[in-house]
Amino acid sequence: MKRGYLYEEQHIRDFSPEQAEEAIDLIQSEPGRYGIIAVPAADPNLAVHIRDLCRWLPRLLLEKREKISEERIEKALELLMTEDSFAKVDRNIEFDNAELRADFFGRETCFNSTDIHEISHQGGKNKSMPASRWKKDGRIFAVSFHGQDFFPKFQFREGDPHPAMKKVLSALPKEMTPWQTAFWFTSENGWLNGSRPCDAIDDTDAVCRAAEMEGETFIG
Repeated sequence: MKRGYLYEEQHIRDFSPEQAEEAIDLIQSEPGRYGIIAVPAADPNLAVHIRDLCRWLPRLLLEKREKISEERIEKALELLMTEDSFAKVDRNIEFDNAELRADFFGRETCFNSTDIHEISHQGGKNKSMPASRWKKDGRIFAVSFHGQDFFPKFQFREGDPHPAMKKVLSALPKEMTPWQTAFWFTSENGWLNGSRPCDAIDDTDAVCRAAEMEGETFIG
């Protein structure tokens, strides 16, 4: 074994072949206990680069974790909506979440921006309108799949946003994601005697109260 460099807790140490053998035996005796990376190389610069990578990696992982999780969920959802895909995917957290989303799309009719443009009868060449404007104004919400917005049908009445939607969306916790909002609207609610908020939406005061109560119990 040739000489190398040992990175251990921010320190870089030169080690001999004999010391390398001892370090390997120590690490293998208690896996996971020692934060050691052994780099067999004649150039100490390689060890420096690895040290710097180890310093930055935790921060990068934290910044990317949410994005990576969302991408995995979308990938699992894509597989769920493909025939004979269940045997090919492990049932991890992302897959379970994707399964819920696939079930949502299977149960609830959703519009895209073009659909809303057509049913709104507002005219104009921009097919993303008026959906994008209504979403920005907080009158409706959308769930996303592959970067495209989908708007659950229960939000609309005769081509316009239901009058209660803006009040209810304002009453829900700001921390709720669009998908959490979608699941809330389509789940049985104890404050509505077991009815789903999307089914009880005409009772604006009751649904708004249920949304406010969600804010008191929301964890994330």
